[in-house]
Amino acid sequence: MTVQEEVGAAFDKGWPERLADLGGPAFLRGREEAIARVPLMPDILRLVLAEPPGGPGQDRLDAFVLACVEVPVGEDGVEPEDYKDAVEALAATSLGDELAERCQDVLTRRVRATAEDEVVRWSALGAALQLAITHPDLKHDLLSTLVRLKIKPGDSHTEFARMAAKVTGVAMAHWPDPSLERVLEQLSAVPHARDEALFELGMARLREGLESDQPGRVDERFEEARGHFERSLEAREHRPDALSYARALGMLTAIRRGDASEALARQAQEIHRELAIGAAWASPAEAAWPWMGARWSELMLWQELVGLLAAMASGAFDLDADLAIRRRMLNAYVANRAVLGREPGGVEVFIRPAIEARLVREEAAEAAVMAWLEAEASDPASPWRDAAADLLRAIRRSGGPPGKRTGTAARQA
Repeated sequence: MTVQEEVGAAFDKGWPERLADLGGPAFLRGREEAIARVPLMPDILRLVLAEPPGGPGQDRLDAFVLACVEVPVGEDGVEPEDYKDAVEALAATSLGDELAERCQDVLTRRVRATAEDEVVRWSALGAALQLAITHPDLKHDLLSTLVRLKIKPGDSHTEFARMAAKVTGVAMAHWPDPSLERVLEQLSAVPHARDEALFELGMARLREGLESDQPGRVDERFEEARGHFERSLEAREHRPDALSYARALGMLTAIRRGDASEALARQAQEIHRELAIGAAWASPAEAAWPWMGARWSELMLWQELVGLLAAMASGAFDLDADLAIRRRMLNAYVANRAVLGREPGGVEVFIRPAIEARLVREEAAEAAVMAWLEAEASDPASPWRDAAADLLRAIRRSGGPPGKRTGTAARQA
């Protein structure tokens, strides 16, 4: 009986839920490379990866994992889709440092091998990024591989080119490096990768803007980001994520200009719908690696932000509104922190002046909102204490009506 027939017979007895159902590590008994070549390899690998680390036969298990990463693809090995399934499972599993390093070495080598099947190359690249995120010491091999990639406009591996652009952009988010930006600029000249490379350049500029507290730099970076997103849309019409970010940044600019609230409200509602479409399009339901899910989560945060902006523009932050709506106003005021999870600055450079100006010019704020802000700023238990204190200080500095400069709590906060 061949190894493949033996494995098939073992599975025919009942689909195993644990490696023990196949006999435990002894099932492999020195046949790691042969078992790695059978069609059921991804299923056996998942059972192996689910084994508690450090148990009996760990060396045998590690040898099988490595054999699965090294297995040939094609007539003498597994199908490309089976290899993809295997490395997806591998990258989503917590591996020991030594095994992760050995796997990363094989993955990056296969990425660089232009003779490899295209599915093998791009799936190995996605898995290598996830391993580098999970094991930061492995990032050097990945970054070196990305920088050394030679992808030309006429290359036949079109999906690999797109994956290379996406992985380079996500890698740059984790480890900013000018050499990675140059890779993206080169890939923007490759037709099949152009929209992805431009989108990632837009994300890089967006991050730079979000990380700055200098209004001029934020404005400049956001405008550059919007330009990249719009060019991504020109390169490939169906890019709901690029459209969503471009429109959201356009709305922030409109808020800073002081556009009419009615137009802003309509625009915010449209963008909110576009973001919902973009989020559905980028849903992690089919995400091969956790880093893809993280990108979706980031888009969802922007959906929440635009929801706040829509409420702000439509008058939902009316000064006589209930407490929950007022607190949403404070969330918008510190949106870079409260919504996007970043340091002060970024979108707050656009949003804060609009909220401050509105409170300064509306006399109704004197009794209703100012007293509430005083109470929030003086309450040590309030999660909005700092935001309320910041807003009070800004209103007082702006020279608002004297009646709005009441109380001492904010001065003490």
